[in-house]
Amino acid sequence: GLAVHAHALGWCRSWIKTLSSDDAEWVAFMQNAEPERCVPRSAVLADGSELAQMAAALALREFIVVRALRPDRVLAAAARFAAAVFGSAGQTLEQCGMVAEANLARVVSEETTPAMPIALCSVPGHDAAYRVDALAREQQRTVHAVAMGSIEGLALADQAIALAAKTGSWVLLKNVHLAASWLGQLEKRLQTLRAPDGFRLFLTMEINPAVPPSLLRRARTLVFEPAPGIRANMLESLTSIPASTGPAELPRLRFMLAWLHSVVIERLRYAPLGWTTPYEFSDADFACALATVDCWVVRAAHGRANIDPARIPWTAIRTLLSECIYGGRIDSDFDHRVLRVFIDRWFCADAYNADFALVNDDCVVRGPDGTSHEEFVAWCHELPEHEPPVWLGLPPNAESLVLVQKGQEFVADVRRLRSLMDDDDDDDVEEGAQTSGVPAYMRHIDTVATAFEQQLPQALPLLSLPSSSSSLVQTPLFRVIERETRVAHKLLTLVHRDLHALRRVCRGETKQTNHVRNLLRDFNANVVPRAWLQYTVPRGCSLSRWVTDFAMRVDHIRELSACVESATAQTMERVQSVRVWLGGLLFPEAFVTATRQSVAKQLECSLEELHVGLSPFSENGVAFMVGGLRVEGAEWTRGLVVNEGSASHVQVGYLSWSKTQSEDGVVVPVYLNGDRSLLLFEVRVPVEHSVDAQKVVQRAVAIVAA
Repeated sequence: GLAVHAHALGWCRSWIKTLSSDDAEWVAFMQNAEPERCVPRSAVLADGSELAQMAAALALREFIVVRALRPDRVLAAAARFAAAVFGSAGQTLEQCGMVAEANLARVVSEETTPAMPIALCSVPGHDAAYRVDALAREQQRTVHAVAMGSIEGLALADQAIALAAKTGSWVLLKNVHLAASWLGQLEKRLQTLRAPDGFRLFLTMEINPAVPPSLLRRARTLVFEPAPGIRANMLESLTSIPASTGPAELPRLRFMLAWLHSVVIERLRYAPLGWTTPYEFSDADFACALATVDCWVVRAAHGRANIDPARIPWTAIRTLLSECIYGGRIDSDFDHRVLRVFIDRWFCADAYNADFALVNDDCVVRGPDGTSHEEFVAWCHELPEHEPPVWLGLPPNAESLVLVQKGQEFVADVRRLRSLMDDDDDDDVEEGAQTSGVPAYMRHIDTVATAFEQQLPQALPLLSLPSSSSSLVQTPLFRVIERETRVAHKLLTLVHRDLHALRRVCRGETKQTNHVRNLLRDFNANVVPRAWLQYTVPRGCSLSRWVTDFAMRVDHIRELSACVESATAQTMERVQSVRVWLGGLLFPEAFVTATRQSVAKQLECSLEELHVGLSPFSENGVAFMVGGLRVEGAEWTRGLVVNEGSASHVQVGYLSWSKTQSEDGVVVPVYLNGDRSLLLFEVRVPVEHSVDAQKVVQRAVAIVAA
């Protein structure tokens, strides 16, 4: 990464060459919790002091240094750059007026008109409609609320707008992103709407590309996000609970339910580590769970003022929470196991003990001693605003991992925005920005395409297929490797052909076609062209990263092809003798299936009788060497040992199939990529005796192949 910066940005060369771990200034920068505030001046002013008085230029260079060396602080450095551009040096976004808490009352009374709708946008799972309801109660205004998403909702919305436009009341349309086609009609209606000053139209929606941009430009748009942290979620959940009419033990159970809901919601911020998928958990789930718990406890109490905690129907409550209410939204077995661990721990009779621990990890958090709703709320007020990730069952450095991921997404969004701006400026090339009539951005793409051509192998020979009657063709492993070679050969030919056509257009030798125009757009945005995506890649994979990865895959497939090209029917033994980069195959699932078929044929058994095994040590029996594995969240020696959340690399793993399977250890998922979007298989791995198996599940320990 540093070499790329030194090549692209000349001012980076001098400080990168002198970068040393002995330099106290750089050591302080790397160890600081806010490194964007202490970037060494010798780096940002490496080519002279001319920029010393230019706050925005200095902030931009600080951002580049932070991105290269501390990717977990990219967002913070970007915020400082934005503040320097729109404000002055040393200011924050809040001080510049770019970020502020939305005052809905002032927006309604001072910043909008009857013809200007108020759009309340929020992330999935968070509904801002309650803010409108609260403001209406405070100002004693009439609100006509309509839930969108059905044919009946469209008719009711039209009626509510017509009525409110006559009476001067408010209209609240909920989830309008579910009726995106109707919003175009609404926009036209607002252009001719004549309504009294008291009329206001509120639109709640999720942040969704289906909403017409022209409507958002016309509206006063406010973006709401749920307050982060256990404390904020707990207070929001507890304050929404009505007064208890059940036994005296019910408030504590409600408190445990609020704690579960807060942990479930907060783990969404850490996806794919917290949950592999950003499930749409919402306040509706908490309301449903609350009604369920109240119903079962009140029934079990039979009208008495108290109930023995042991007589509470824990099995029914745990089953409903894990299988229906929260578990009903989960489609991953491993996420469901995480949820089940939390529910089994917190919803039991031990929760009423004085020393019951809500968190029992690197730090211990014990629940409140009180029994009333007010005491539980007071306890929540004493919680820190930002809790450590271990409270959620995650590794200590989970926050840094999420910040790195968000920083990468931010940079990718900036690239896409730049691509859109360049598309708008295609016809407005400034004087002096052309060479032989070619825009500057095309010359840059020409340079990039040339580098890609040099980086990629020139060709990949196909496997010479024997006659169809040959026993080699019937070998599963041979068929898999032949398919890998054939698809990689076809894709490599396509990539070289596209690069050649792209270079000719960039040099002005031929005219653009629709296909080349799409390539230009993708290259400008550093996005992989759709025609090249013939195998699974991580979400947000950049074009430069894809080319580097594809070149490595082609080299690896060439090695496998050479291994079996002169083979006989004993292909399996040949493949066992080489280390296969499992994540580097175009179709790794097919390879895993082929190994299972080969072993089943050798052992003369069915596929269902075989169980997969994976170990960092060679064992007796049929095993295939696989490389490129890493374990996220643990170290793997003889058994798993959880760590602070870092990834440990396994140089060589041994994939095996056997008729017997040990019940010791914990089941760990094996994913293709770090985004955990594709599960290859699951394997039971032993854990060290000192390690709690539930802790391995909570921390979402996983093996990644690529």
